[in-house]
Amino acid sequence: MGPWHLGRWYPPLAVVCVLGCLALLVLAVQPPNEIALWVLPATAVGLLALWFGYFRLYFRDEVNRALRKLARFRDCHDVTVTPLGGGLTNRNYRVELDGESYVLRIAGAGSEKLLIDRSREAMAVRSASAAGVAPDVIDYLPDYSVVVTRFVRGKPLTAKDVREGDILRRVAQVLRTYHSHPVSEGLGAFSPFDVVRYYYDQAREKNVALPEDLDRAMEMLERIEHAVLGDAPPCLCHNDLLLGNFIDAGNALLVIDWEYAGLGNRYFDLGNFAAHNQLSDAEERVLLEHYCGAAGPEDLRRLRLMRLVSDLRESTWGYLQSSISSLHNPQHYRDYGRRFLDRFLSAPATGDLAVLDSTPPD
Repeated sequence: MGPWHLGRWYPPLAVVCVLGCLALLVLAVQPPNEIALWVLPATAVGLLALWFGYFRLYFRDEVNRALRKLARFRDCHDVTVTPLGGGLTNRNYRVELDGESYVLRIAGAGSEKLLIDRSREAMAVRSASAAGVAPDVIDYLPDYSVVVTRFVRGKPLTAKDVREGDILRRVAQVLRTYHSHPVSEGLGAFSPFDVVRYYYDQAREKNVALPEDLDRAMEMLERIEHAVLGDAPPCLCHNDLLLGNFIDAGNALLVIDWEYAGLGNRYFDLGNFAAHNQLSDAEERVLLEHYCGAAGPEDLRRLRLMRLVSDLRESTWGYLQSSISSLHNPQHYRDYGRRFLDRFLSAPATGDLAVLDSTPPD
């Protein structure tokens, strides 16, 4: 869900829209256009034939092929499969078998070009699961392009949730939990600065039409990187804290989709969450108070700088994806990149970049 959505009014409005479309179809075949009447049932029959004869089975075949490669599911036959919404990179399915529910994720084509390291992800999610903040990994392919986790019954967080109740406290507690948890030896590093530069260079190599003002943003990135240098040890970071990646299971708040995870800077997680949810200044302070115990000026400075880096990462990711992914059309990803670039470049108007010209405290 985006920042604006219909919430519980979606179902009745959908019914009204369908009835309205049916009324338009009735009007469309009235004299002198009655000759078009035969087109409607013919089209309906053709679409139903395509659905039941091919498309309905297509995603099931993909899931069955993937499951047969996994030792745990190889001999299973009576499997119920339901596509799950969301996901800009991968295809996700709910798999029900013997009274148990799982989530099967199949990596989209070209996802390895986005610096997604599947072995690093597997190590990270196991650490997060051991910390009690992520679903268990059930099985995966040796190349980590297919991952099965336990299905979590709950609901994704919404923008409304973040601004009501004690969600910011719970989010801060979850972040603190996995940031402090021991990680597997050999877990690779994740630098958002290196990722942004890589996405930018790859997009240029693929001749993606990049906007001229992206060059100015890349110059700002160098200043931000220098400004956030610190001596805090790296820790397990998720690095993609979209609201849809939080599942409120009632007694626990869990985090899913760890494909960008790695050893990194905790302030990028904090800034990433603040950026995706457009937290206000006051909400940023509340988040830090719950996370650190107090919202000190240096903590706030680093969070806001990393918030900018998060927007630039999303922007360059979008432009690169426009030349890679087949899940959406290229313009969808270019619009995505433009939206986050505009948000990054508009930050000086709100004073966010003013901290770059201040000297960090000793």
